[in-house]
Amino acid sequence: MSKLLFIVILFLTAGPSAGATTTAVTYRQIVTASQETNPVVMDVWLKGNNLRIESSAAGERFIILQRPDGVYNYIPSQNFLTKIP
Repeated sequence: MSKLLFIVILFLTAGPSAGATTTAVTYRQIVTASQETNPVVMDVWLKGNNLRIESSAAGERFIILQRPDGVYNYIPSQNFLTKIP
């Protein structure tokens, strides 16, 4: 799980390029590892400079948001929001 989260955060840190003209993109990504029996499903929305990823892993649902002012991780079950540096 920690490797997967690191990959997602790395992707978010790069973000969309400044010259991107994408208006909106939505897709579902399914990640399976050879040691894991349950795949990790991520729903991704990208519009302009805003990105939202919703996923569940290890029984916990989390939401990652990228906005012009930063990247945030939200865990709904704990009502806990952190800003990722």
